[in-house]
Amino acid sequence: MTIQTLDSGFNDYWKVPVSLLCELCIVEYISNFSYIGNSDTLLNQEGYAYLEMDADILVFAKAMKYNDKTFNYDHDTLQTEYFVKDLYHDEWTKALTHFDVEKLEGYSWGEIPEGLLKAINYNENDLENVVLKDCEN
Repeated sequence: MTIQTLDSGFNDYWKVPVSLLCELCIVEYISNFSYIGNSDTLLNQEGYAYLEMDADILVFAKAMKYNDKTFNYDHDTLQTEYFVKDLYHDEWTKALTHFDVEKLEGYSWGEIPEGLLKAINYNENDLENVVLKDCEN
């Protein structure tokens, strides 16, 4: 799987299919700092979430690792479109919808696995107790 990335000049975002977030059972752990696409353009595509770097990308990366899924990056596609359209962060995000599970009509997801939940919610004092499935190199 290839994840398209974007540096908006204010924050970084990863474009991820909403269906994958549902499959990983993490939609309820995505903050409203991320966005949902509501149109048919590359930078605002329905069916995709734009995960914010500081709040939500780590949740996604841990869920992918926990589920033995791999991904690589495409740093050019969204970035090129962003520059071609000559957008600014606020202008771009105003066209999107803040991430909210109430807006995910037609999607379903299960409960997050306990091991993944522990990995997402760890603090430094509990780090030695966090075990991700098959983390050995």
